[in-house]
Amino acid sequence: MSDEVLTRRADEFLTILTDHAMDSNGIVRTMLNARDLRPLRDEDISPTANLGVRECSLAEFVCYEDAAMTTGSLLAAVSMKYQRGGFSKDREIARRAFRALKKIYDLGATKKPGFFPKPYGGRSSCHYSRDQYLFCLAGFRAYREIADASEIAEMSEMALEMCRYWIEKDYHADYFGLPPSSHLDDHMGSLFLGMMHLGWQLSGQSLLLQEYERLCQSHALDRRMAQTLRDQFRNGILYDGAMYFRQSENALMMKTIAVDALWDSENARRSSWVNALEKFWNEDLFVALDPSSGLNYYIVGYDRELDTTYLTEPKVIAELKNPLEFSELTWGGLRQRSGSAQTAYASSVIAMRLGWEKAEVTARQILGALSRDKFRGITVPSNSHIPPGSDWQLEIVHTEYMAMWLWAYYRIGR
Repeated sequence: MSDEVLTRRADEFLTILTDHAMDSNGIVRTMLNARDLRPLRDEDISPTANLGVRECSLAEFVCYEDAAMTTGSLLAAVSMKYQRGGFSKDREIARRAFRALKKIYDLGATKKPGFFPKPYGGRSSCHYSRDQYLFCLAGFRAYREIADASEIAEMSEMALEMCRYWIEKDYHADYFGLPPSSHLDDHMGSLFLGMMHLGWQLSGQSLLLQEYERLCQSHALDRRMAQTLRDQFRNGILYDGAMYFRQSENALMMKTIAVDALWDSENARRSSWVNALEKFWNEDLFVALDPSSGLNYYIVGYDRELDTTYLTEPKVIAELKNPLEFSELTWGGLRQRSGSAQTAYASSVIAMRLGWEKAEVTARQILGALSRDKFRGITVPSNSHIPPGSDWQLEIVHTEYMAMWLWAYYRIGR
C-alpha cells in the first residue's frame, strides 16, 4: 500500500481519536459505537462484559478499562509525528493527552503517590495493572522530546513515584479479586526492566537504575527478556490450566516497548535485547496473525508434541480455567480482532532495531490491511464463533487499536 494511502488513513484515525474518543479530560476511550462514533451507553453492552466492578457504569467499565494504555499510545504517536515535521495542532493533541495522563495520576495520588488507577468514567478506582503504567511511561518518554520545562519536571516526579509504587509492593498485585501474585515471575515479568529504565530516563533518580540492576541480578530479567509463553508450554507449564494463546499480541507489544526503551540506554546487555527481538519474530509474532485479513485470532491452541499451533472450534474449551468467569476467555473459534496493530508495532521495533527490511514489510502489510472497518469489536465467519453474550461487540469500534496503529505507523518513521 502506498505511503499516500497510509498517510490518509493515519489522518482519519487521528481525527476519530481526537474528535470522538477523547473525553472532556483528554482521556481516550477504548471503544466507540461503530455506526456513528458516539460514546457507548450501557444499553449498547451485554451485562456479562463487567468483571464485577461496581463503582462505575457498564459503559464506563468497558470504555476506560484500558484507557491509560490508549492515551499513552496516542501521546507517543503524536509526539513522534510532531518531531518529524508535524503541525502545531499535533503539539496541542500531545499536550492534551499528556494532561489526561497527569489527571489519572492525580486521581491515584489522593490514595498514594504513584498509584495509577484505571479511570472508569474519569474517576479513580481501586484497579490498576502493569500495562497501564508501562504505556504511560513510554508515552512520557516520547513526549519529553517536545515538552516544555514544567512538563518535563512533572513527568520526572510522576515517573519516580510510579516506579516506587511497584518497588514498595514488591511487584505483587491482585486483579479483579484474584489472589495477589508476583508479576516478576511470569513470561512478561521482564517488562519491569523497561518500566524501571524509563523511570530512570525520565527522572534521573539513581535508585531506579539500582533497582533495574537488582532485577537483572536477583531475577535474571535481562536473560528472561526473550522468555515467551511458548517456552512455558514447551516446559509443560500450563496457563489457566491448558495450553492456549489468548491475545498473544499483548505480551509481544509490551516486551518490545521494554526492549525499545532499553536499546540505546543499556548497551552492556545489547545481546540480550537482540536475542529477545529475534525470538519474538521467530516464535511469537505470527502465532495469531492471519495474513489474509491482517487481523489476529483471539485464541489459538498449542500442540506440545508437535511444537505447533492450531485453530479451535467455536465452543467452550473445557480444559481452560476461567477464574474471572468471563465467557470469551474460554470460547474457541475463529473470531478475529484488530489487536494485530500491536503486532505491527512489534514488527516496527524489530525493523528499526535489527535493521530487518522483512519486519518493516510485515508492519506495513498489517497497517495497510487495517482499514477503519477492520477495527470492529470482532470479525467472525459466522455467528457461531461469537462467545455467548458478546454479540454487542459487532457494533463497536476498537479505538485503542487505532492509537496503537498510529504508534506503529510513526515508529517506522512515516
